[in-house]
Amino acid sequence: MKQIYQNFIQNQKTDAITLDFPQLLYSCKKLILTMSLESELMTLTEALYNICKKTMQLSDITFRQCKLVLEEYLAFFPVYRTYLSPSHELPNDTELQQIEGSLAQARQKNPTLDPVLFDMLESILLHKVYIDRGTRLFLGWALPFVDISDTSLIDERLFFIARLQQLLGPLMAKGLEDTAFYRYFILCSLNEVGGDPSHFGSTLNEFHKEMILR
Repeated sequence: MKQIYQNFIQNQKTDAITLDFPQLLYSCKKLILTMSLESELMTLTEALYNICKKTMQLSDITFRQCKLVLEEYLAFFPVYRTYLSPSHELPNDTELQQIEGSLAQARQKNPTLDPVLFDMLESILLHKVYIDRGTRLFLGWALPFVDISDTSLIDERLFFIARLQQLLGPLMAKGLEDTAFYRYFILCSLNEVGGDPSHFGSTLNEFHKEMILR
């Protein structure tokens, strides 16, 4: 079926159709960020930029740089959201993998972007601080590059994370279900909400294992 689909899309004069579903999803989410959700992205960028302006070590980071690093992180994030909050400030193991995985993909995709931008976003999302950017020495849980007694920055960090999580859901819904699913349809029954069209079927043993777990 993939070969039939490949033969079909080769006759279409567009770059919007591809068998590389992760790349397609990335492109669709970037498209949505710059169109339907541009206002939300700008609000989120402003929140991140305000944190940088009040932090001496990050004060040189520009609004445009904040926007670029957010676009890349959001486009690679694999699920609808995380659930960090004042009562759940530190991510669980699954959330940690999702956050670090998205940052790693964004770094790899954008080797020309200043690595400090990704370090900055990582430190804010994961509540980390590094005193040596060269060796990435981990000191423990704290606000990024700032005095942890500054309660205004603690509040701003939590506000930023809350707004980021609020944006992740609509971005995934619009980018995946409302855009990517309409551009990738080897078998339309795979394109149901919650499905993964790049995962084409399961073996009988895999099915039984899933049913035992349920």
